[in-house]
Amino acid sequence: MIAFIGGKNILSIKRIIIIFVVFIVGLYLFFLIFPLMLVGPPTSLFVIRNKDSISHEVIIEIFNEKNVSVFKKTFQIDNKQNVNLDRNIRWWLPFPSTFITWSEGMYTFNITVDHIYTKEISRDINQYETIDIEVFSMDYNKVLIPIRIRIITV
Repeated sequence: MIAFIGGKNILSIKRIIIIFVVFIVGLYLFFLIFPLMLVGPPTSLFVIRNKDSISHEVIIEIFNEKNVSVFKKTFQIDNKQNVNLDRNIRWWLPFPSTFITWSEGMYTFNITVDHIYTKEISRDINQYETIDIEVFSMDYNKVLIPIRIRIITV
């Protein structure tokens, strides 16, 4: 009789462990993967739109919160062309900080057009916010403004 009760207790402990593991996996799926399925993948980190009739060279350098350059790339953008940098999803479990590349935090975007015009923006971005950069030639009150930066939130 004691062996039977002992066997029953071991079986109950295994059930409890299985239920606990299923519960934890269920919570993980609900809080991390279900929202991604519900609202879709994250937006692009940035989009460069050449609204001009000529091509431009655009250099984007991104610095993290510690002022360390984490990205630098030169784009040759033809007239009426768009270029974007997508945020990829890393399926490394279980930490959300490695779930989506370009995790939330303060970043400084340094944008240079044709090695002449530079504009900088610091932004605490999230996964559904895009830095929209427009390059164009326009004269407002005799001042050339070749770069316009907007924040697009979905």
